[in-house]
Amino acid sequence: MKRLRERGVPFEIWSTYQHTDILDRAIEFLEAPSPSFVFARGVKGQPIEKALQMVPWLLTCFRSLRRNRKRLRQRLGENPLVIVHGDTVTTVFGALAAKFLKVPSAHIEAGLRSGNLLRPFPEEIDRRIVGMLATTHFAPNAKAVETLRGKDAVNTLRNTAVDGVLDTISDRPAPIEKPYGLVLLHRFEFMQQPGFIKQTLEALDRTTPVPLYILTDVYSGGPITNALKAIGSDKISTIPKLTYPDFVNAMANAELVVTDSGGAQQELGLIGTPTLLHRQVTESPDGIGANILLSKWDLATVEQFMRTYETFRVPLVRPEHLPSEIIIDALVKRGYVSPAPTES
Repeated sequence: MKRLRERGVPFEIWSTYQHTDILDRAIEFLEAPSPSFVFARGVKGQPIEKALQMVPWLLTCFRSLRRNRKRLRQRLGENPLVIVHGDTVTTVFGALAAKFLKVPSAHIEAGLRSGNLLRPFPEEIDRRIVGMLATTHFAPNAKAVETLRGKDAVNTLRNTAVDGVLDTISDRPAPIEKPYGLVLLHRFEFMQQPGFIKQTLEALDRTTPVPLYILTDVYSGGPITNALKAIGSDKISTIPKLTYPDFVNAMANAELVVTDSGGAQQELGLIGTPTLLHRQVTESPDGIGANILLSKWDLATVEQFMRTYETFRVPLVRPEHLPSEIIIDALVKRGYVSPAPTES
């Protein structure tokens, strides 16, 4: 959105407010316009916390799409394009909405596959559905492009998280007193296993050389807090989720990071902080074999990483080509965006 604004390209944000709090913070950070159209506001104005809440929320989204079909099509104007990002249920809804409105769509972060429909769930299913619906696919690496063979796929070389990190990272003080470790565990398949959450936090508590701070939200806060109470740790604390600039700075200044977030993996692969990716599988190669170790949910690997994390530290990467610029150049080539004016 920042790159489009810099090019003077008009755009609108249409929102499902799947995550009400996160979206508002993101819009503020990007200095983007407020949503021009809102299909739903989470569930009764609150973020979706449980899988079953998806049903009434999605029904509201589809009813709103059907009722406002003519109005939305008019808003799109001439030469329209719907752009969706990532692997959430909102990504699927956006691609379906484009089909319903009979306009093309573009998917950013396309072509990533774990090879297992249930890992991660529902993200892998979301990706495959959008892969069938989208018109143009912006894939973050050559393997993802190969997955989309026969489709209009563009290799952006990395995820657009690169742009976010490089636009945000700074030398200002860390938002947490150093030294510290940062933990972000929130994926659906992990949060559904309270016993394994407890075992993971016990392993971290046994081996951490620094205080650990777990970022929590309305979805992860309950399970994480319950597990911490059960183990009685004095080395691990919870803190609310940070603004994006503070989050990037916190990752950059941390001694180590433990996360199951695919987005954080891509950001950390750039930043270089030693990272344990606490997942069974990952569809992204970012940082793997360099500063990021995949745990495969093996607790012995968790403890080994905590004891040897310093060996995983690598310098910040500054790519020559930015993904967002590649995307906009591709949109220009396809006639969706006018070329940037040349200086006289």
